[in-house]
Formats: sequence, C-alpha cells, structure tokens
Amino acid sequence: MNHPFKNCIVFKHKFLRNQKKNLKYDKDHVTKKLFYCTAPPTMKKSNILMTILLATLGAATAFAQSRFVESIKKQEMIQMGKKGYETRCSGCHGLEGNGNGPGAKMLFPKPRDFTRGVFKFKTVPLGMMPANDDLLKTLNQGVVGTSMPSFALVSDVEKRAIIEYVKTFAPEAWKAQDLTQAVSPLPVPQGFFDNKENFLTHARNGRVWFQELGCIVCHGTSARGDGPSAEGLMDSWDQKITPANLHKRYVKRGYTVQDVAYSIYQGVDGTPMPAYGSVMDAAGEKYPEIKEKKYIWELAAYILYLRAEEAGLYNGEIPAIPEGKISPEEVQKTVGKYFEANN
Repeated sequence: MNHPFKNCIVFKHKFLRNQKKNLKYDKDHVTKKLFYCTAPPTMKKSNILMTILLATLGAATAFAQSRFVESIKKQEMIQMGKKGYETRCSGCHGLEGNGNGPGAKMLFPKPRDFTRGVFKFKTVPLGMMPANDDLLKTLNQGVVGTSMPSFALVSDVEKRAIIEYVKTFAPEAWKAQDLTQAVSPLPVPQGFFDNKENFLTHARNGRVWFQELGCIVCHGTSARGDGPSAEGLMDSWDQKITPANLHKRYVKRGYTVQDVAYSIYQGVDGTPMPAYGSVMDAAGEKYPEIKEKKYIWELAAYILYLRAEEAGLYNGEIPAIPEGKISPEEVQKTVGKYFEANN
C-alpha cells in the first residue's frame, strides 16, 4: 500500500514536470490535491478542521490565563495600596475614603471625598476620570495652599498601589475612565514672555479679558477672591469654597504660569471654576490668535503680573480694574473685536 505522503510528492513532481510541457490539468483537481498535500500524511479534512479548532481554543485559554494572572496582580497591588492608604492617607481622608478622617474637622479646605469620583487636577476634560499619572502628580507635589502634602519621597510603586486602592471607593465612576479624551496641549505662544515689553503688553490685554470674561464676578476687580458672588460659592462636596486670591504666588494646581493657564483653559472639576478653553471658539474662525488660545495666555500673563506686583517687582505699570469697570473705549481698543466676532 502506497503511503499518502509519498503519493503527494509524486503528484507534485508530475504536476511541475507537465507544466513545463504545457500539458493541461483540471484546475479543481489540482487545487484539491495540493491542499491535501500540505497536511500531515494521514490527516483527513475533518482532522484539519479539528486541529484549527483546538489551536483556537488553546489561544483563547492562554488569553484567559493571562487575564487571570493580571487580575491576581491587580488584587495584590490593591492590597498593597490599602496598607499604604491606611498608613499615610486615612488620617485625613478616612478609612472609608469619604473625607471624614479624624483630622478632617480641623482642616480647610476639607480633605477629598473619594467616594464621589470627582478629581480637580487632571489632563482630561471636566467630568471625566483622571489618568493615573494625573493622580501621581498630585501625590508627588501635593496641593499648594492646602493640608495635602507632597509624597515625593514615597516610592512610585507604593503610590501607584495607593491610586489603585483609591479607585475602589468609587468603582462605577472609574469604569467610565476614557483616556482617549485628553485635553489638547496648550503650548506657550512664541515671544509672550521673552522680554518685559512683550510681557506687559499681553498682561494689559489680560486685564481686559479678566473683566470681559466675567472673572471679576468671583475673583473681584481686585483679583483677591472678593467678587460679588464669592460669599455663596459651594463645591461638589457641599463645602464652602473661596475663589483664589490671584496675587498669591500659586494656584492649587501649582506654582508655574502653565499651572495658571491650564486652570483657566480646563477649569477645576468639582468647583465653580469653569473651563474657558472653548468660550471664544466662534471668534477663532476669524482670528487665528484666538484659535491658538492666546487669550488664555494673556489672562495668565495678567495673573503673573499681579504676583510680581505683590512681590514688589512692579509698581502700577498696569492699573487695577476700577470698580466702575474698564471703559468701553479701552475694551474696544484691546479685545472688543473678538467679542463682536464671537457673537
């Protein structure tokens, strides 16, 4: 009895030899023969299909095992994070993550309630859950002007474990995490801070933006957090909140002008501070400088000027916003055209 695999070899040689002689072969017959010749010697069609099925099931099993291993690793990380949280964080934030730790009653602003699933400082739009690196940044630098300290000396492994544990306080909120929705970058416009003359020009425009965009309603014409609406403001945790005194050398997000710009551009979740990144979008169709968000940086330049004046580096180069508001003539001369295009 001839071995099937031997028959295949003989058929292939005959096929190739006869092709050179231009002899005709039935196409379907050749295809069928060559298909079976690619299989192991005694494998039938049903066995080939079974092999494919077993290979698929094997891959699926390996994937499931991989997911299982990852799940075990995550649970181990959460347990590690629980120990770190209870040691380092529960004194203020509470064992249940609700912001009612034993030290909370002495603190203002109050510690964050993690059960609400709301975080202030992040690189995603308002209302969305932050990236792990956003929370890591908060742990590393703390929150300026509050009782939240820096944990920069704690290992990144432990901090990331604590982050995973914090997520367990609001599991449903974290299921909606979508990091594809990151806020667009906000590069510093060229030349804004290159020299004093440029800086003051942009800061003067920023002073008018500060009035026209309504910042004075909460922050006041003085920009010290004493606007007409300041007294009644509440945050998402039902706590009284005070608008920032912009003469201080920081905002809660940090010390840099980029921290100021992103606070304006993106807003601060859980607070009355809105996002101004899109308020002038209609004018951006006509004015490229608006589309490039230069008005955000002019506002940031004005706040930087207020800090510098408070520190004694300037003395009245830019006058304070008068109680009766900046004159319509000055508004029209500086930023008025943008509002006309935006309406």
